[in-house]
Amino acid sequence: MRSKTIFAMGLLNVLLLASLCFRLTPIAHGQIRPAMGKASEYLMIPGEVQGLPGGAVYILDTRNQLLSLRTFDGTRFQDMPPIDLNRIFSKK
Repeated sequence: MRSKTIFAMGLLNVLLLASLCFRLTPIAHGQIRPAMGKASEYLMIPGEVQGLPGGAVYILDTRNQLLSLRTFDGTRFQDMPPIDLNRIFSKK
């Protein structure tokens, strides 16, 4: 009886090790919805804003040339209105 238990535990360990090595389950990949655009159209840069307690993420939309900011104050996210970079960098 004892040898059967040890054999079963050893077999279970071998199966667990094989599942780690060969990944028996498929790996989940995130997908981007077509409405959001391609992943390379957005650039997100972490940073800090003076006077805000939490961090900030600058979001640059390269397709529409918009710059936005998202902050987190510990309880909720807050989005700032986007800035049109074409208007700022246009030659007059």
